[in-house]
Amino acid sequence: SNREQARPQRMDARRKAVRAALLNGAERWQEYSDGGCSLIHDGDIAARVCAPSEYKRAFSQAARLVCKAVKEVKSA
Repeated sequence: SNREQARPQRMDARRKAVRAALLNGAERWQEYSDGGCSLIHDGDIAARVCAPSEYKRAFSQAARLVCKAVKEVKSA
């Protein structure tokens, strides 16, 4: 059926979109690595792969944990 034929095309389009997003502007993985396109900080990675609401929630939770740790160190 047409529906069954369209599914592989949608999956292929999704794979291409994910690959392009992960390559962060580079055309190949070698260029990505050599050109400094890779994301190395947790926040940058989370911003790239999480939905905005997920990122906001995760960032808020992480910020609260950091603030709690800082307060504990200051009070020690």
